[in-house]
Amino acid sequence: MHVLIQNTQKDLKLSKRAVKKYILTALHFLDVSADEIHINFVTEKKICLIHEQFFNDPSPTDCITLPLDEDEETIGYKLLGEVFICPKAALSYPDPYKETGLYIVHTLLHLIGYRDGNPAERLKMRRAEKRVLAHLDKNNLRLDKEIV
Repeated sequence: MHVLIQNTQKDLKLSKRAVKKYILTALHFLDVSADEIHINFVTEKKICLIHEQFFNDPSPTDCITLPLDEDEETIGYKLLGEVFICPKAALSYPDPYKETGLYIVHTLLHLIGYRDGNPAERLKMRRAEKRVLAHLDKNNLRLDKEIV
């Protein structure tokens, strides 16, 4: 799978190599196959603009998921989607790398169909997040590794 990572923020130092390994391990654990995914780490200003554009809400948020519902059988290529993550939102947490990892897992789950619009969906999402994060932790995968 091709993981396209764009990092235009400077609030949290991230290694593209560590992010890619984190994402690929999570997707493999979730048994997701696709050809491509786009991950964007953006500033608070940029996430506010995207939030306004797609959700008519200019407030800051931690992450935004844009699934692409392409019919893989028709085009023969599956672009899983595009996500926008604002690491600045994680800076107020004791471990901003762990929190940013949660944002990544949360967006991946949205891309594969998980929702969190009501209490039952949120519960299902939280349980899935915990399972994926435990798997990543068990494999000693953290976003603050390999920072150069």
